[in-house]
Amino acid sequence: GLSNHRPQATIRLWVNHIQPTTPPLVTTKLERHRYSSQTFLPLSVSRYVVITAPSLASGAPDVDRITGFIAEGKQGITYSADVWHHPICALDDPASFAVRIWKDDSPTDEEWATLPDPIHFEI
Repeated sequence: GLSNHRPQATIRLWVNHIQPTTPPLVTTKLERHRYSSQTFLPLSVSRYVVITAPSLASGAPDVDRITGFIAEGKQGITYSADVWHHPICALDDPASFAVRIWKDDSPTDEEWATLPDPIHFEI
């Protein structure tokens, strides 16, 4: 659900424009927002790919439990705080999303992890 774990963070809203991804999708990095949920609301979208992974006890992404699905253009999604995810990948056509997140402009707003081996998703 929607959450913010830093009282100094403020809500941010912007429009993200994404070019379509050409299959297969190769995942080499995941991102997370440890202290804030992140919501994507489709404005002009056909289909898009959502990929997530839980954290290991160490805080790194659990690549053995990575999962993904194709969302339809009328479905919005919210990544809960502290969920590893791949950046949204549009399919078929260019896409536009309204994006909502809390930020305080510190390095903890966003973290990236490089996966030990690339993961290929057939779409």
